[in-house]
Amino acid sequence: MKRFVLPAVILMMLILCSCSKPQSVTQSEAPLERPNIFLIRIEDLSPKFGSFGDPLAHTPNIDALAARGTKFTNVFTTAGVCSPSRSALITGVHQQTMGTMQMRTSSFGANMLYGAPYEAVPPSHIKAFPELLRARGYYALNNVKTDYQFGNPFTVWDESSKTADWKNAPTDKPLFAMLNFIQTHESFAFPTDTVIEGNRYAKHFVPRNKKFDEGKSVFTDPADVIVPPYYPDTPQVRENLARYYDNLARTDEMIGALIADIEASERGKNAVIILTTDHGDGLARAKRTLYDSGLKVPTIIAYSDNRGAGTVRDDLVSFVDIAPTLLNFAGANIPDYIQGRIFEGPNRGAERDYIYAAADRLDEREQRFKAIRSHDFKYIRNYTPDKPRLPSIEYQNNSPVMKQMRAMLGEGTLSPVSAQYFQTPSPEAELYKLSSDPHEIDNLAYQQAYQGQLETLSAAMDDWISVTGDMSAVPELEMVAKMWPGGKQPVTKPPTACLANGNVQWTSKSDGASIGFANTQNAAAWNIYARPYTAAGITHAKAVRYGYAESEVTSAALSELKTCP
Repeated sequence: MKRFVLPAVILMMLILCSCSKPQSVTQSEAPLERPNIFLIRIEDLSPKFGSFGDPLAHTPNIDALAARGTKFTNVFTTAGVCSPSRSALITGVHQQTMGTMQMRTSSFGANMLYGAPYEAVPPSHIKAFPELLRARGYYALNNVKTDYQFGNPFTVWDESSKTADWKNAPTDKPLFAMLNFIQTHESFAFPTDTVIEGNRYAKHFVPRNKKFDEGKSVFTDPADVIVPPYYPDTPQVRENLARYYDNLARTDEMIGALIADIEASERGKNAVIILTTDHGDGLARAKRTLYDSGLKVPTIIAYSDNRGAGTVRDDLVSFVDIAPTLLNFAGANIPDYIQGRIFEGPNRGAERDYIYAAADRLDEREQRFKAIRSHDFKYIRNYTPDKPRLPSIEYQNNSPVMKQMRAMLGEGTLSPVSAQYFQTPSPEAELYKLSSDPHEIDNLAYQQAYQGQLETLSAAMDDWISVTGDMSAVPELEMVAKMWPGGKQPVTKPPTACLANGNVQWTSKSDGASIGFANTQNAAAWNIYARPYTAAGITHAKAVRYGYAESEVTSAALSELKTCP
């Protein structure tokens, strides 16, 4: 009997989107015409907004945005830590497909006996979505953070810096602005009385946190904090959690000012605002893990015309869904390589059955996990059960929660629920029923009654891995040797020009290189090359393949260009 095999393209669509329920667009209004798009990113934060049901959160400005927009209550990052998560968000592709899964590529070798910093080299056809928006005619601006693991290709953004201000963007193009708020990052909750001597991180965060605290209001009483069951309930833990809420309250004030500026501007009359975070709480057993505390993030989408105000959506959304959704807002084509679905707006796709996530090297600690989650079950596969689920990481050990847990572990006073994360061997499989166990405490993977559910999720995970590919299955040194032969960063070949029907056409011999052009050789900003263009006199271009060093600038005099073959 012959086995029927689905065509590869159809199989990829079924697995990556995990589609089951066809959806129609619920908005009756026509789509906004080339809207200005503002993507607001907060760091290291689970759904701790008042509008998402947290009774302790002081977030009036974010809650007001939620009231006039749509709340998405089941959004998940592809990793519980920033760099892999950001690489997936900016491309719409899971990090394991691109070789961007280790945290971080730029710190490889730090506190390790081998390895050296590198930039990942994704498959040549993969592009960051802001570059695709630029090709669509958008001005793309980023404030503060990138951290995509493949360097900072000059073609991704028109402007990217700490001082980039969307209000100064040219008005002859629609705007895409990614605006990052770092004040809820885990390090902002590190204590200011940390001894600096011998602590390379404290030299940075202690003076910064002291300055951040000056003149700031305190909103949260540690006595009011609800301590999750996987933490010890001690004054130190409560104070750390309260500090998190206070940092969020301060961030809410800044976001309120930003939203007021957007709404008062001309751009705000035709705009979409998306607000989310880069992964879950920056705390032990949250950040760097695949539990919901590390993956689940609040997300709000609000339109300038208030369509959908007050809507709540609980369908599963992955961070790889953000890129196609924003491209769709802009009316741009969705590349075939993108692994996500359009989850909001015109052309909204079918709902997912599952979201997927992964964790690999975390700073100096090598580990490897995969996770799959449905609405009601989470399965985590552990490839390194010889290591504890919470390894000792120098940076994270500055966290008061982690310090408290490790101290009590050493004293023998840590509860079995908390202590399990430090034990070896660790379980090869974890299965949680989320409706009755939202904190993912009771592992059902070894109970006979749940073997059918475990096998279903395990098979679905295998299918996902077979389609996405899994570069984490290759030792990092071996992967890097292929990306950077001889340990040296490849250099993009310079572009060459010819004339196509009288217009300048650029190509590069480096496969998949992106090209920028300008009127001056040392331009502060380079136009994205998407199609042949009209030029006069001398025109200039340079190229970059993601993960490579950019090429030298090529200058071309139109009078000397030959016709393209």
